[in-house]
Amino acid sequence: MSIWKGAVFGLHAVVSGTTGLHFEAWKHTFDEFLSKLDDGFRYRPFDFESDYLECAYGRPRYKAAATFLRSRDIHVPHGHPSDPSSRQTVCGIANAKNERFRMLLAERGIQRIPNAAELLSDLRSRGIRTAVVSSSRNCHDVLAAAGLAEAFDTVIDGNDLVELGLPPMEEPDAFLLATDNLLVLPGECMLAVATPEGVHAGHRGNFGFLVGVSRDTDPETMLENGADLALDSLEAVSFERVTKWFDQEREQDSWALTYHGFRPDEEMLRESLTTVGNGYIGSRGAFCGADMFPDIHYPGTYVAGLWNTVGTDVHGRTIRNSDFVNIPNWLLVELRIGSGSCCRILGAREVEQYVHTLDMKRAVTRRSFCLRDPKGYLTRIETLRFVSMAEPHLAMLEYRLTPLNYSETVVLKSTIDGTVINYGVPRYRGLSKRHLEGGRTWEEDGRIALHARTSESG
Repeated sequence: MSIWKGAVFGLHAVVSGTTGLHFEAWKHTFDEFLSKLDDGFRYRPFDFESDYLECAYGRPRYKAAATFLRSRDIHVPHGHPSDPSSRQTVCGIANAKNERFRMLLAERGIQRIPNAAELLSDLRSRGIRTAVVSSSRNCHDVLAAAGLAEAFDTVIDGNDLVELGLPPMEEPDAFLLATDNLLVLPGECMLAVATPEGVHAGHRGNFGFLVGVSRDTDPETMLENGADLALDSLEAVSFERVTKWFDQEREQDSWALTYHGFRPDEEMLRESLTTVGNGYIGSRGAFCGADMFPDIHYPGTYVAGLWNTVGTDVHGRTIRNSDFVNIPNWLLVELRIGSGSCCRILGAREVEQYVHTLDMKRAVTRRSFCLRDPKGYLTRIETLRFVSMAEPHLAMLEYRLTPLNYSETVVLKSTIDGTVINYGVPRYRGLSKRHLEGGRTWEEDGRIALHARTSESG
């Protein structure tokens, strides 16, 4: 018997195809409002990409209206939820949109989501309890129009959020209320939602399996926010697929610390948390092929007990500071494609589909990503790094390259950099940072070597 017991779904774009109706209702409402104003560019027509997806998609209607008006620097009173649709307030405009949406819903019905009804029926026949959560006060009407009025064991809608004083669905509270109603724990549930904010809320709520479902959001964005699986519809979701996650894949995932998306402002922390070591050598999880770059990359490798003390003149006084020495950087790799010149992996290239993982069960750090260079060449790169427990002086870096849209000669150049400094702690950057000297290099049998010593060794 599977250990998962419940499935919680978002309404919009997950089990009901209301995106088109919502967009049309917002566009009609805002275009009518904007047409009465006369102020050039700010009042251009409401569009799908920059207005609906950025301001309204997945948001409660009052928040959506306020967000859009703020984006155009339009100021109207907030008003009250009871405001009539003719009143020029945030609430009045949102209520006008709601009237338009309900009219469209009654006239046209909604687009059925492939596999939604079949999946819900199959789950319930197998004893999986189901819930739907929405910030919309029209939730029950939408479910009826979709033929799903009886498909859920519990329904949490916008009326419940207001009545119970729950925060917006960017927080996990509404989803957790659904699990309470189902009498299951979040860790025993799948959660399928259509927005990155919903995925992030589910991640914070400790749901057992998070599925990001959206045709309008980049899958990588869903994964960055904590999704275990990112899809454009429910068609690939089944009882068997979810059971496989809970019975097999979740245990493997629990050993991994994984980051999706390349974010320079987070790299320093990620590099620290993905360090590999053996008690003698420790190597930060820095990007292979990146130079030391303040506050983004810090390729640091350290040896137990290797300290050095140097002096710095500070206002006429010599301050002596001892540092845990950053030894030569063995991670530098340069790439050349075709007749071009060798350059650092990140140099003049775009990074796509970036995944960085510390696999604690196997004690390795992995990266996989695609590089797009100025010529449009797309290269898949996978790296693996470990520090040996059997041979305490041995560390290894593996590179795998796959040309995805070209055929050229590819050259990898490996480098050991003895000019590294200690630069990782901001408050010490004003002190002397160079601890290595006397570097000597040689090549033998296809291998390169570098010998360096600390400035006060011997």
